[in-house]
Amino acid sequence: MLQSHSYRILHNKLSLVCLLLILFIPCVEIIQLLMTQIHFGDKWDPAFAFFLTGSSRGHGAQIVLIWFLPIYFLIAFSDDAILDYKLGYRNVVVNKIGIKKYCAEKILSSFLFSFITMLCSLLLNMILTKIIFNHGTYDKGVSDFVESSHSLLHYELAHPYITLVFFTLICSIYAGLAGALGASFSLLFKSPCQNAISPETVSSQTIKGR
Repeated sequence: MLQSHSYRILHNKLSLVCLLLILFIPCVEIIQLLMTQIHFGDKWDPAFAFFLTGSSRGHGAQIVLIWFLPIYFLIAFSDDAILDYKLGYRNVVVNKIGIKKYCAEKILSSFLFSFITMLCSLLLNMILTKIIFNHGTYDKGVSDFVESSHSLLHYELAHPYITLVFFTLICSIYAGLAGALGASFSLLFKSPCQNAISPETVSSQTIKGR
């Protein structure tokens, strides 16, 4: 089922557009930071130029990506169950492996695809910021508060990339959960038409009529 899900994603133009958006939106943050750097002359520390730090004014890129992330994943990955239902493939698979395993595989595959996509997007952003802002030192003045700050902040500043990887994994897990939630809704409302009658309903009504 993972192979068929992957095939559908790679051959669906709308899914590919959503994937490209998820990969491209963090790059908009880099462009904003470069414009700020040109205007004010301060070269950003690569760790503080990372997408999840939200260093740009207005946090527009973060809003566009994170706030609407469930919608992107719903379009890209989570409507696979609806497509199975439309094609009549769902009943064949359910009869073969059972409804519980079918639902579990749909939710797990949506989680994995969403997790991997978000992880790749953030890691790509981390690599680009390291290359573009290499040897930068501007940290928004955070280092000035080290003396009076909590020991956790000391550790974060001493090991910035360990901290970034940790928060990248946390964000990717939440992204995976968002994709799994979308898959759950797709399984629950498997037909986009509210008044549609499912094959199970038709068969049950036929049996009752007999």
